This record gives sequence, C-alpha cells and structure tokens, in this order.
Amino acid sequence: MNSPSSAIFLLFAATLTIHSAEISHGPILGRPGSDTMSIWARTSEPATFTVRYGLDPTKLDQEASTSVPSRIEDVCTGIVTLSGLTPNTRYFYEA
Repeated sequence: MNSPSSAIFLLFAATLTIHSAEISHGPILGRPGSDTMSIWARTSEPATFTVRYGLDPTKLDQEASTSVPSRIEDVCTGIVTLSGLTPNTRYFYEA
C-alpha cells in the first residue's frame, strides 16, 4: 500500500494509441517509492509507449523521460518509472 511518504496516483485516462498496438493488460501502478512510481503495461504486439502525467487531469504537462519498448522477449510488456515526484501529491496520468 501507499505509505504517507509515497506519491499518490489516481487513474485519469489510460489509452495507448501507437501504430496498431493496443493495451491488452494494464496500465498497472507498482513499486511506489518516496518520489517514484512505476507503470506497467502489456501491449497486443511489440510497441513503444510513454507516460504523460500532471497535477491537473486536464493538463498532463509532464512526460516520462524515456519511451519504453514492450518487447516480444518480455511478452510485450514494458515498465516506465517516473521519478522526482512530490510525496503526498495526487498525480493524474495517461499511458
């Protein structure tokens, strides 16, 4: 569970619109830290995705520093880890 020092994430939107791939599982939040959160997703075929996030659900003005591939070797899964988050803050994201 989230501890008081963990960043808090709420789902605002979760769609993956790249090439012909679709999210088949997820996105799922995990590995919370005092200033980090990981977002996992599985795609219908190998693809690359990124995560946009922000403090306002209508203004997702931050983006994960790297795009992450979902590789066939990993059963088309990928994990994006966001860092530098503010503890006890509600973030909204879109994958």
